[in-house]
Amino acid sequence: MGQEEIIRFFINYVIPVIVGAFIGYITNFIAIKMLFHPRKKIYIAKIPLAFTPGVLPKNKSRIAKAISNAVSEKLFTNSDIVSVIADEKMISDVANNLSNSLLSEERCISSLIEKENCENLKNTITSYLTGEVVNEVLKSNLNPSIKHILNNSLSEYLSNPLLAMFINDSMIDKISNVVEEGIKAYISKDGQVFISDIIYKKISEFLDKPVKNIANDLSLNDEIIYSILKTALSGVVQRIGGIISSKSSAIANIVEDKINKMDVIELEKLVLSVMKRELSSIVNLGCLIGALIAILGLIFR
Repeated sequence: MGQEEIIRFFINYVIPVIVGAFIGYITNFIAIKMLFHPRKKIYIAKIPLAFTPGVLPKNKSRIAKAISNAVSEKLFTNSDIVSVIADEKMISDVANNLSNSLLSEERCISSLIEKENCENLKNTITSYLTGEVVNEVLKSNLNPSIKHILNNSLSEYLSNPLLAMFINDSMIDKISNVVEEGIKAYISKDGQVFISDIIYKKISEFLDKPVKNIANDLSLNDEIIYSILKTALSGVVQRIGGIISSKSSAIANIVEDKINKMDVIELEKLVLSVMKRELSSIVNLGCLIGALIAILGLIFR
C-alpha cells in the first residue's frame, strides 16, 4: 500500500471515525455543561438567548419540589421519624441514661434549668400556691378548729365552777368568731407576704436539693425512678409523634426550603459529588456512539 493510499484510507475511514467520536463526545459534554451553565439568563440586544439559564438554575424551584416530595413520600416519611423516636429500646436507653446521670452525680433540679427560667419557675409556683392557700383559708370554716383548741386549752380552768360561769359555750363561740375573723383579716391583708416567703423558701430548698437525696427521702429506688422517667418519655414521644404526623408536609417543606436556599454553584457541587462518575460515563459514551455511527456510515454508504 502506497503513501497516497494510506493517506486516502486515513482521510476516508479514520478521520470520519475520529470526527464522529469527537462530535459525540463534545455534544454530550456541552449537554451536561448546559445542565448547570449559564447560571443566569443571557440577553443579546435585549432578546433572551434560548436555553439560558441552564436546566438546573432555571428549574431549581421545580427540582426542589420534586426532590422534597420524593424524599418525604418515598424515602423518609413522617411515620419513619415517629417510628424512630418512639422506638422502645431508644426510650429505654434514654430513660436509663437520665436515671444514672441524675442519681450518680450531685445534681439538683435547679441545675437542669437555666438560672433565669429557674427563678421564673420559683416565682410562678410560689404565686400560684400562695393564692391557693390564701383562698382556701379565707373560704374555710375555721370556727370548729378554733373552738376545739380553746376547749382543750381552757379545760383545766373550766373545772373551777366560778370560772365556768364566765367561760361558757357562748363565750367560747364569741371568742372563736373573733379569732377567726382576725386570722382571715390578717391573711387577707398581710398574710400573703408571710405565706409567700415560706413557700418560696421551701421551693428553693427543694429545687436546690440533689435529686438522689429527694429520691431517698421519698423512698424511690433506681427502678422506680427509671420507670417514672420511661413513662414520662413515652408520653412526650407520643405527643411529639402526634404533632409530626399531623404535619404531613413538614419534611417536604424542610427539604424544599433547604434546596431553594442553596446557591446554584453549591447545588452543582452537590450533584457532581454524587454523579460525577456517571456524568463522565455519559460523555465517554457519546464519544463511543459517535465513533460507531461514523463506522456504520462508512459501511452502508
